[in-house]
Amino acid sequence: MGHKMYVSEHTVIVNKPIDVVFKNLACLKGCINWSTLLHATEKLDDGPTGAGTRYKHTAGFMGMTSETIQTVRLYNPPYEFAFGDDKDANLPAQNHYTLTEVPEGTQVPLQMTLSPQGGFIGKIATGLLVGRIQKQMYNDLNNFKELVEDGVTIHA
Repeated sequence: MGHKMYVSEHTVIVNKPIDVVFKNLACLKGCINWSTLLHATEKLDDGPTGAGTRYKHTAGFMGMTSETIQTVRLYNPPYEFAFGDDKDANLPAQNHYTLTEVPEGTQVPLQMTLSPQGGFIGKIATGLLVGRIQKQMYNDLNNFKELVEDGVTIHA
């Protein structure tokens, strides 16, 4: 029996140059400033961020708190950035951003792929969870847009 995958896409346009947007977006420590789910973030590897750099995220969702290890999968400034959970997470998510310069600033599309595992999360209504996560993503991306447009530095 195959696992169902859910793909969500959200796009915001941030009225700032692409390098500023990328620098803020690609910091998996600084995202605590705009992602409402996160309680704590910690960089686990030394040196500059790149593919393979790992971060520990402590997140709360629907009354549950969980720790995940997020690994940077793709780091191509200032255009592309991807990261995701390790495969042993309850609800592994992969996030992929592809930035483009547009007349208004920078277009930031996020594609998120959720791959629910069996077990606990699989037994509760995954569709409901996915709907909530999508709403959260949408809100977080809008938070990100507002902060960066207001000139707040949100990278570490």
